Amino acid sequence: MRTASVRSLVLVAGSCLCIVPASATNLSWLSPSSGFANVASNWNPAQVPTAADDLSFNVAGFYTVTYSADVGTTRTQTYRQGTVTASFGAHTITSQLQVGQLNGNNATLNMSGIVTSTSFVTVGRDTGSSGVLTVNPGINTLTTSGAGFDIIVGQAGQGTLNISGGNQVRIDTNADDIIIGNLAGGNGTVNVSSTNPQLAVLRINNTAPGADLIIGASGTGSLNLGTRASVTAGFNAFIALNPGSVGTLSLTD
Repeated sequence: MRTASVRSLVLVAGSCLCIVPASATNLSWLSPSSGFANVASNWNPAQVPTAADDLSFNVAGFYTVTYSADVGTTRTQTYRQGTVTASFGAHTITSQLQVGQLNGNNATLNMSGIVTSTSFVTVGRDTGSSGVLTVNPGINTLTTSGAGFDIIVGQAGQGTLNISGGNQVRIDTNADDIIIGNLAGGNGTVNVSSTNPQLAVLRINNTAPGADLIIGASGTGSLNLGTRASVTAGFNAFIALNPGSVGTLSLTD
């Protein structure tokens, strides 16, 4: 039986039957002009994004990108320059969403839709980067759902997250922390407020130990709560967690 098994494997190898997974392509938005994500000519290289692809926005200016159902999943999205208004519909990012990644980046993402990231969401990642993520008014949701992953505002750079009425930014039941001002030198600000009857929501749905709301981990963090703001910590909430950190919680009406 053992000999037959070995021969069988040799025959399969000799036949060169291979399964090659689809490889990711790095696609960059081509110009500071508004357009649809499913139009190949809007990207460099010119092709419609697939679920395996990494999308980058590194063009200064103001423009809108509209996603249709045939671009419902991408691998990563990175915003480095410009002010991008993204109309996602229902969209899944299977790896990281980053706004303001590298030193010198200055990026703003204004998003609408139901967006789920199964990895980190980071705003202002590296020292010298600046990122602003705004969840536009309406019924919009940004969720991190990957096990052990965080939403980080101000990793080592400058990060701002704005949540207005009717919108939710949340950690799902198997994900981890919301961290505002993570590393030394990182500066994060989260603004939660509503000017309409619907709540603006920042929420950690995971109540297990280690799923925490942290305002100033080793950096500087500020959480500003305005009218009709709702915040739910998972297991714990910390303000100025580690030595040298600064944390501020502000309440206004």
